[in-house]
Amino acid sequence: MIRNSTNAVKGIYYVNYTVFHGDTASIDANPIIITDGNSYNQEMSSFHRIRECFYDQLSNYTDMTSVYSGNGPQQEAIKWLMDDRLEYSTCVDNFFIERYALAVINFAAPIDNNGNESLATRQRHLRPGGLIEDSNHLWISALRQCEWETVTCLDGSVTTLDLGYRSLSGTVASEIGLLTNLMEISMISNQLYGNIPTEIGGLKDSVERISLENNLLTGSMPSEIIELSLLRWFDVRNNMLTGTLMPEIGGMPSLTWLILGENNLTGTLPTQFGKLSNLLSLNLRSNSLSGSIPSEIGELKALFYLNLGKHSNSILRYVVDPMQRKLTPLLPLKNYK
Repeated sequence: MIRNSTNAVKGIYYVNYTVFHGDTASIDANPIIITDGNSYNQEMSSFHRIRECFYDQLSNYTDMTSVYSGNGPQQEAIKWLMDDRLEYSTCVDNFFIERYALAVINFAAPIDNNGNESLATRQRHLRPGGLIEDSNHLWISALRQCEWETVTCLDGSVTTLDLGYRSLSGTVASEIGLLTNLMEISMISNQLYGNIPTEIGGLKDSVERISLENNLLTGSMPSEIIELSLLRWFDVRNNMLTGTLMPEIGGMPSLTWLILGENNLTGTLPTQFGKLSNLLSLNLRSNSLSGSIPSEIGELKALFYLNLGKHSNSILRYVVDPMQRKLTPLLPLKNYK
């Protein structure tokens, strides 16, 4: 729908116009502006209207009122999907939402070939359709997502996302929670900053391994982590995470590797960690934990490695005597990685 807001008594030579997405009823209820302007300043205006089925499918996952005006990763992802000439981004596809989620994850943390490049800077690479012109910034492609180098699928659904060592710069998009069959995610050794999104709790029925080490992540670990009942491996070492260790982690019986070293965690080691009956390795080195090692750690019958060293250049390792359940300190190791 086009609305002319020009107010003139005599003949009209130029008009102020607004182009809306939708009909009169939808505009009155929730106006979505595609474009607006003045024909005196711009005689011709071009725009690309988003398909109605895109709107229907995505309205539960993103703010569609800013879909035309915004330039965030969600808007970039929608424009990328719209530009799909191979038609692997049809909204009737059973895995359309997964493809959208992957695209958002890409635009939230694209490949950074220019050092430390922000989203605003990346806008310089956009062509008129809003898509990144330099494909070197993309780890997604026009092919089906199950054919991407970074993705593994089972029956068409994404189960593994391997983005480690890709020079990614940006944030971990909340849309990660839309990949509800994701079993493993690796984003090791990039330049990711910001918080671990709470939406990671959406993976509670699938995810077994999360590897986010060697990044710049901040904030506390989201409480939704404890909802990941199948999680076996959780590695977020060498970030800048803060907060305390959640005692509820002790109620995650599937955990075998818990690697939280080299962050800014404070507080004490919860006694509840002694309930992690399948835990093989616990790494808490180089944090700011205080207090003593709770005796309940001796109840971890599967544990063979415990690292509680504080200093980055000298760590103290412990092994657990399988017969006496005692912690035996080993000699400090330097430059341990």
